[in-house]
Amino acid sequence: MRRDAYVDFMTNPKTYDACRRIWKRLLLKAISLAEPEWSMPWFGEHYGNGTVIREGTMATAVAGDWSRGISIEQIPSKRGDVVVFDFVACRVLVPDEMKPARRLAIRATMSKNSRNAIEALARAWSVDRVSESQLLSIAMSLGAKHI
Repeated sequence: MRRDAYVDFMTNPKTYDACRRIWKRLLLKAISLAEPEWSMPWFGEHYGNGTVIREGTMATAVAGDWSRGISIEQIPSKRGDVVVFDFVACRVLVPDEMKPARRLAIRATMSKNSRNAIEALARAWSVDRVSESQLLSIAMSLGAKHI
C-alpha cells in the first residue's frame, strides 16, 4: 500500500470508511484468540441522529471482565510510520456496576509497519494479557513510542 493512499481520510467519507474497515479487521484479528470474548465496537460509531462519527477513532474493543480496552485512532500519514500509545484510566460497565479499567489508546498512521506493530500490541494486551510494563518493552522493540 502506498504511504499516501489514505491521506484524505478526514475529508473524504469513502476513504474514512475504508480506513475504518481496515483497522476494525486488524483489531478483530488481534483479539480473536482472547477469552473471554472482547466486544466491538466499544465506543459508539454514530451520533444519536444516525450520522457516522468521523473524528479519527477507527476501531475500539473492550473486555469488561478483564477491565481492559483498546482504541485505535488514525493520524495523518505525512508523519511517516508513526505509532504512539498511552494507557488511559477509564471505566467499563460490567453487569450492574461501573468498574475501573485501563485502555490501550493507540494513535498511528496508516502504513504496513504501523499496522503490524498495532496488531502485535493489541494481541499482547488482549490475548497474552501482558502488564503495562511488559507492553512498554514490546512496544519499544516494535518502534512504537509511549506518550
